[in-house]
Amino acid sequence: VEMASSAPAEDYYKLAIGYLNDFSKFNPNDIKVVTLVANTYLYQMQDCTNGVEWFEKLLMLEPGNCEAKKALGFAYFGGLCTKNYSRALNYLRDAYSCIVNSKGACSDSEIAMWIAQCYHLQGAAKIEAKESAAAEFKNAYEWYGKVLECQSSNAIAKKGQDDLKFEF
Repeated sequence: VEMASSAPAEDYYKLAIGYLNDFSKFNPNDIKVVTLVANTYLYQMQDCTNGVEWFEKLLMLEPGNCEAKKALGFAYFGGLCTKNYSRALNYLRDAYSCIVNSKGACSDSEIAMWIAQCYHLQGAAKIEAKESAAAEFKNAYEWYGKVLECQSSNAIAKKGQDDLKFEF
């Protein structure tokens, strides 16, 4: 005998967020809970508004939180929120400095790549708007170079530098 399930699939992320929100009412400054809520909203549920709100709350509680800065930079660069290259760059450069200062220059090449790509795309947007993009392209070239210092065979960074070497 085959039994059909008539119950809809449970949204476990939404359920978890409900429990975590309830817990945070009693302990609003619990870093672990705030981090879990922020990560769940931003990465699992891809909810820009709530994810950014909770990561900003995390930064208020822990201003030096490198991962929160990285997440906020990614949100504005990676397509989860409306793209805002200037805002993304501010968070990503802060995250890069934060991580490099604590773990070393090659500890997170992913952020350096995001920064390079962010500058590259910001430059392309300026070209489209008939504005000078030399500064953005120069920055992108330099950040691709930082990636290559740590990952000399990174094809994306090599192509990025090749594409930009005559643009500034």
